[in-house]
Amino acid sequence: MAVSTHWVQQFKGFSDTAAPGASPVITNDLLNVKVLHGQIRPRNGLSNYNSITTASSADIIGLFHYPLVSGTNQLLRMLPTKLELLGANSWTDVTGTALTGTTTTRPQSTIIDDTLVFTNEGEDLPRKYTGSGNSAVIAASTSPYGKAIAGYLGFLMLGNVSDNGTFTDVVDGHRIIRYSDDWDNDWTLCNGTEIVLHETPGSLLRMIVLGRDLMCYKTDGLVRVTWVGGNIVFKQEKVDFNIGFISPLAIRAVNDELHIGLGNDGVLYAITSSEVTPLTYDTLYKTLPNTISLDKLKYARMVDNPEEAVAYLFYDRTGLATQLLDSYVAFNYRDKTVVKGRLGKNVISCDIHKPTSTSPIDVVVSTLTLVDEFDTGVATTDDGTAITSYWTTGPQNIGEEGWLTGTRLIFDKPTGKNCHIEVSVASDGSNSFLFPETFRITGGSSDDDFVEVSYRPPAIYGNFFNVKIKFKSSSLNAGVELRRVGLEINQTKSSRTRPVRESDSLSL
Repeated sequence: MAVSTHWVQQFKGFSDTAAPGASPVITNDLLNVKVLHGQIRPRNGLSNYNSITTASSADIIGLFHYPLVSGTNQLLRMLPTKLELLGANSWTDVTGTALTGTTTTRPQSTIIDDTLVFTNEGEDLPRKYTGSGNSAVIAASTSPYGKAIAGYLGFLMLGNVSDNGTFTDVVDGHRIIRYSDDWDNDWTLCNGTEIVLHETPGSLLRMIVLGRDLMCYKTDGLVRVTWVGGNIVFKQEKVDFNIGFISPLAIRAVNDELHIGLGNDGVLYAITSSEVTPLTYDTLYKTLPNTISLDKLKYARMVDNPEEAVAYLFYDRTGLATQLLDSYVAFNYRDKTVVKGRLGKNVISCDIHKPTSTSPIDVVVSTLTLVDEFDTGVATTDDGTAITSYWTTGPQNIGEEGWLTGTRLIFDKPTGKNCHIEVSVASDGSNSFLFPETFRITGGSSDDDFVEVSYRPPAIYGNFFNVKIKFKSSSLNAGVELRRVGLEINQTKSSRTRPVRESDSLSL
């Protein structure tokens, strides 16, 4: 029998709109894996940050990474009524006067003049924290209330504003920006000086600097604000984009030239100074049950790990309480790959933290009353909840009908570790994966860089074949990476063929 091997390698991630077999390196089904340099590995788990297991007094609604000019990097967390600072093994209250807020408050922050300035969605006047002592209101309480905040060319910008905190007292306040270059002394200098984002009627959600521009994200569009000085001071221009955005905290600057934001159509967009383009036409609402409205995404939050060039969007797919998030989509903006996953713990907020100038960046999330590190190499579970991780090759078009007689899987050798995988196969568009078999990948002491697993199911006839690799939930998983998959195809009928039985199916 003439057997040929159909190799799949340099994997590119997930797409739920690609036609079956359209791209051999794109899959329509994966969960809780990472694509790094074309290879697949299971993601790591969640673990208590700094090993702190003492629960907070209320849900943690915000996380702020605060790098100071001195080189000290601080991490703060916001509760509805408190601001707390991370210490060596505990959190310290640095609130000052109690805050006002709820578990659904979506706080924003910026750094200006080496000071962390934040707003709790306009529940209180903007606050500042200088790295020591307690937080305090800015400008001796002369500033307006604001739901959006940004530092821009020495100006503190407050958007979606109110004079008294009711957000009904300023005509068109939801699309107004007020600003001050004397932001911590006297905002009366700015009375009557404001920017009205008049190009569209929608509300202002977020402001983020992009190069020399301030990008103003609205519910019905995007406006570019640019400082020009003189009598005009600021000019504004509507960007050619009519979709709008849905969540203020699902928009993120990933570098000086690129933002990533979640549109109110459920599509992730890349934003540069000149254009807005979809990262993928795949929409998040396609992954949601029909009973979940797209409006649920207004509580979604995004964080970016620049060391991996990956932006994580955390969102709710199952209809939890309004502020709780149980799933994520990760976009690698260097490799243009997409993966998705589910969390073993519900989260509310997220940010990065770099404890020292030489330490790696940590992605941190709040699991309601605790702060956890996400995808940490020391955890194989989500705080004790097992992680289901798998990858499918997607339907591979072998060109002509034939018999799948085996599969070769090439892994980077997990030196010094034993890893477990489960392999199964489906054919011709079937959702039933058959003939599951478990393998142990042993690192051993060989000089070889790779380990090959040979999967030999009963021969299956078809035109498209889809191989599923499940990384078994075990403390022995660490270190396994899938490099390539080879489907062994025979165009001649095999004597190993047997009918497919219902008992062969694998339920995951």
